[in-house]
Amino acid sequence: MNTTSKKKDLLTKMGAAWVSCMTLMVEGNMPALTLKHAYIAGKTSLASIMVYVAATTFRKDLDANTESVLLALSVAAVDWLIHPTHFGPWWAEAVATGIMAGLINRIAALILSAKTQ
Repeated sequence: MNTTSKKKDLLTKMGAAWVSCMTLMVEGNMPALTLKHAYIAGKTSLASIMVYVAATTFRKDLDANTESVLLALSVAAVDWLIHPTHFGPWWAEAVATGIMAGLINRIAALILSAKTQ
C-alpha cells in the first residue's frame, strides 16, 4: 500500500470513529449535537487512530475484517477513557461506539474496493 492510499485508509478509519462517537454521544439525537461533542469526538477519533497505528505497526498483511475489529477495539478503549458513558452501564457507550466504528469502516472499505475494481 503506497503512502497516499495509507493516508486515505487512516482518514477513513478516523472518520468512522468520529461519526460513531458523535452519533452515540447524543444517542442518535442529531439536533442535540454541539461543538463540544465535535471536539470530544475529534479527540476520541485521533487517539483511536494512534492506538490503531501502534497496534498494527508491525503487521502489514491484515485483512479488512481484522482491521475493522482492531479499529473497533481501539475506539472502544479510547472512548471509555476519554469521557463517561451517556447511556447504560459504564462500558455500554464505549462498546457501542467501537462496534459502530468497525462497521462503518468495513462498509467504507467494501465501497472503496468496489470502486477500484
